Amino acid sequence: MLNSGYDWSLQRSHIEVPILDQPSTDIEKDPRIAIDPLGYIDVALTIRHALDQLHPDQRVALILVDLGGYTIEDAAEIEGVKIGTIKSRRGRARKRLREILDEDFFGGEEPI
Repeated sequence: MLNSGYDWSLQRSHIEVPILDQPSTDIEKDPRIAIDPLGYIDVALTIRHALDQLHPDQRVALILVDLGGYTIEDAAEIEGVKIGTIKSRRGRARKRLREILDEDFFGGEEPI
Protein backbone atom coordinates (compact mmCIF):
# COMPACT_ATOMS: atom_id res chain seq x y z
CA MET A 1 0.00 0.00 0.00
CA LEU A 2 2.74 2.43 0.94
CA ASN A 3 4.75 1.54 -2.15
CA SER A 4 1.80 2.14 -4.46
CA GLY A 5 1.38 5.64 -3.04
CA TYR A 6 5.08 6.30 -3.52
CA ASP A 7 4.94 4.99 -7.09
CA TRP A 8 1.92 7.18 -7.84
CA SER A 9 3.69 10.31 -6.56
CA LEU A 10 6.76 9.55 -8.68
CA GLN A 11 4.62 8.97 -11.76
CA ARG A 12 2.80 12.31 -11.23
CA SER A 13 6.10 14.19 -11.10
CA HIS A 14 6.98 12.99 -14.62
CA ILE A 15 3.81 14.29 -16.25
CA GLU A 16 4.48 17.34 -18.33
CA VAL A 17 2.30 20.30 -17.41
CA PRO A 18 2.00 22.97 -20.08
CA ILE A 19 2.10 26.63 -19.12
CA LEU A 20 0.72 29.62 -20.97
CA ASP A 21 4.20 31.00 -21.72
CA GLN A 22 5.05 28.06 -23.95
CA PRO A 23 4.37 29.04 -27.57
CA SER A 24 3.69 25.40 -28.54
CA THR A 25 0.74 25.07 -26.12
CA ASP A 26 -2.63 25.06 -27.85
CA ILE A 27 -5.15 26.36 -25.33
CA GLU A 28 -8.14 25.05 -27.28
CA LYS A 29 -6.80 21.46 -27.31
CA ASP A 30 -5.55 21.22 -23.71
CA PRO A 31 -8.45 21.19 -21.22
CA ARG A 32 -6.12 21.78 -18.25
CA ILE A 33 -5.56 25.37 -19.34
CA ALA A 34 -8.82 26.00 -21.18
CA ILE A 35 -10.22 28.38 -18.55
CA ASP A 36 -9.33 32.01 -19.00
CA PRO A 37 -9.24 33.49 -15.47
CA LEU A 38 -9.58 37.04 -16.77
CA GLY A 39 -12.28 36.32 -19.33
CA TYR A 40 -15.19 37.34 -17.13
CA ILE A 41 -13.59 40.10 -15.07
CA ASP A 42 -15.87 42.74 -16.59
CA VAL A 43 -18.96 40.74 -15.64
CA ALA A 44 -17.64 40.14 -12.12
CA LEU A 45 -16.94 43.86 -11.66
CA THR A 46 -20.41 44.77 -12.93
CA ILE A 47 -22.05 42.33 -10.53
CA ARG A 48 -19.91 43.60 -7.66
CA HIS A 49 -20.89 47.17 -8.49
CA ALA A 50 -24.56 46.17 -8.57
CA LEU A 51 -24.29 44.37 -5.20
CA ASP A 52 -22.68 47.46 -3.69
CA GLN A 53 -25.77 49.48 -4.66
CA LEU A 54 -28.10 47.29 -2.59
CA HIS A 55 -29.21 48.18 0.92
CA PRO A 56 -26.78 46.48 3.35
CA ASP A 57 -29.47 44.30 4.98
CA GLN A 58 -30.69 43.14 1.59
CA ARG A 59 -27.16 42.53 0.35
CA VAL A 60 -26.31 40.37 3.38
CA ALA A 61 -29.49 38.29 2.99
CA LEU A 62 -28.82 37.73 -0.71
CA ILE A 63 -25.15 36.83 -0.20
CA LEU A 64 -25.81 34.46 2.70
CA VAL A 65 -28.52 32.48 0.91
CA ASP A 66 -27.67 32.71 -2.79
CA LEU A 67 -23.89 32.86 -2.69
CA GLY A 68 -23.01 31.48 0.72
CA GLY A 69 -25.29 28.46 0.45
CA TYR A 70 -26.95 29.00 3.82
CA THR A 71 -30.57 28.04 4.28
CA ILE A 72 -33.04 30.82 4.96
CA GLU A 73 -33.36 29.54 8.52
CA ASP A 74 -29.59 29.66 9.06
CA ALA A 75 -29.36 33.15 7.54
CA ALA A 76 -32.13 34.34 9.87
CA GLU A 77 -30.28 32.91 12.85
CA ILE A 78 -27.00 34.53 11.77
CA GLU A 79 -28.67 37.91 11.33
CA GLY A 80 -30.81 37.55 14.45
CA VAL A 81 -34.08 38.18 12.62
CA LYS A 82 -37.18 36.18 11.71
CA ILE A 83 -37.30 33.91 8.68
CA GLY A 84 -39.85 36.15 6.97
CA THR A 85 -37.50 39.10 7.28
CA ILE A 86 -34.74 37.25 5.42
CA LYS A 87 -37.22 36.15 2.75
CA SER A 88 -38.46 39.70 2.15
CA ARG A 89 -34.96 41.21 2.21
CA ARG A 90 -33.73 38.61 -0.23
CA GLY A 91 -36.73 39.07 -2.50
CA ARG A 92 -36.29 42.84 -2.59
CA ALA A 93 -32.54 42.43 -3.17
CA ARG A 94 -33.08 40.07 -6.10
CA LYS A 95 -35.64 42.40 -7.67
CA ARG A 96 -33.38 45.44 -7.29
CA LEU A 97 -30.32 43.54 -8.49
CA ARG A 98 -32.22 42.47 -11.60
CA GLU A 99 -33.19 46.12 -12.27
CA ILE A 100 -29.61 47.34 -11.83
CA LEU A 101 -28.16 44.63 -14.07
CA ASP A 102 -30.82 45.22 -16.74
CA GLU A 103 -29.79 48.89 -16.78
CA ASP A 104 -26.08 48.01 -16.98
CA PHE A 105 -26.37 45.31 -19.66
CA PHE A 106 -29.37 46.48 -21.67
CA GLY A 107 -29.32 50.22 -21.10
CA GLY A 108 -32.76 50.22 -19.53
CA GLU A 109 -34.37 48.44 -22.50
CA GLU A 110 -36.28 45.23 -22.06
CA PRO A 111 -34.16 42.18 -22.99
CA ILE A 112 -35.37 40.16 -25.94
